[in-house]
Amino acid sequence: MNRCLFLGVIFIVTNLLLWLPWLITDDLKFSLEGAKEVFNRIFPVRRGIFEDKVASFWCVLHYLTPFRPHNWYDNSFNFKLTMGTTFFSCIPSCYLLYKAPSAKQFLCCLFCISMLFFIFGF
Repeated sequence: MNRCLFLGVIFIVTNLLLWLPWLITDDLKFSLEGAKEVFNRIFPVRRGIFEDKVASFWCVLHYLTPFRPHNWYDNSFNFKLTMGTTFFSCIPSCYLLYKAPSAKQFLCCLFCISMLFFIFGF
């Protein structure tokens, strides 16, 4: 238990040090605006459902079918749609890992989830 607590403290301190430049403003006050900007750069949901042709499934759905997902609703709904699709498509891999945990199954699960995030991601 002591090792787990030690690793938890190290994790929290490391993350605080990494995020400190974005959490402290020029006048040395705490602000979450910098952290919001970092998240907007990492997850650019304002740009649309398939910017730069990254989200493969949504591009195929748009160009090869009569469906136009970017016209369905606003970006917030499309973001929820893509995140829900990604989450629910990850369940089978996670279930198989839960039923038969092994190092090989863990690596397969990681690979599947990363590919599903690429295919269904926003």
